[in-house]
Amino acid sequence: MNKNSLILGRALFLLIVIISFGIIIINEKGGKIFIPKVSNNINSYIDKKYTNIKDKLNIESIKYNNKVFTTKITSKENKHLFFYVTYKNKKISDTYKKDYQEGRTLLNHINKENEKTIYNKTKQKCKVFAISTLDKYTEKVREELINEKNLYSLKYYYIEKELQINNWTPQDISNEITSYINLNIGNNIHPKYYKIIVTNNKDITNSIELSNITENFVSNDNEKIINDIINKNVSNELKNSKIKYRFLNEEE
Repeated sequence: MNKNSLILGRALFLLIVIISFGIIIINEKGGKIFIPKVSNNINSYIDKKYTNIKDKLNIESIKYNNKVFTTKITSKENKHLFFYVTYKNKKISDTYKKDYQEGRTLLNHINKENEKTIYNKTKQKCKVFAISTLDKYTEKVREELINEKNLYSLKYYYIEKELQINNWTPQDISNEITSYINLNIGNNIHPKYYKIIVTNNKDITNSIELSNITENFVSNDNEKIINDIINKNVSNELKNSKIKYRFLNEEE
């Protein structure tokens, strides 16, 4: 009796598995049957919403997965500038604003390429961030970015760099920052500004983030300003420098 129950249980489990896989396959194949109809709806959506730029776009064939129809639309000028149009539950949506208009994917790609270029030139690792979204730049800058020209000298970005300081003095901190900026200037690297994290090698919990540092830093006497920052002295010189700062590893 127990043996028969065991056999029956296994058979029932196998039947459930087969039915489940069958339903999945039917759903997937069934969904693909509607691709031509969905394609017409999506094309009408694109024609209506993106008439002015349609001739600049490549529209890929629709893909179906898990009850969602998706097509990728790519700029003819740069394969990293693209967005998606999605059809789900009889509703169409897209990622045009963040992916194409604001250029999120393109800028992320450019930033990574810029990091590689800067490292090849200086042998110094850093992080690169765009100072704005693609639509906020001028038409000329957008054109340069889309064509990926002069990226490391085009001031579309800022550099984030961490510097380890052996002697925690205003002079040494100022000298290390100046040296790093001069290294980049010598390689024709001109970010809009720098965000530099200085860390005390003798006490790594002692770190200060300095931002809005421009190339003018190298031509000024900044020891007084650095001294004011270290000692949390909000002087007129510090205010006029427009350098922003915050102490890391400290409670707000």
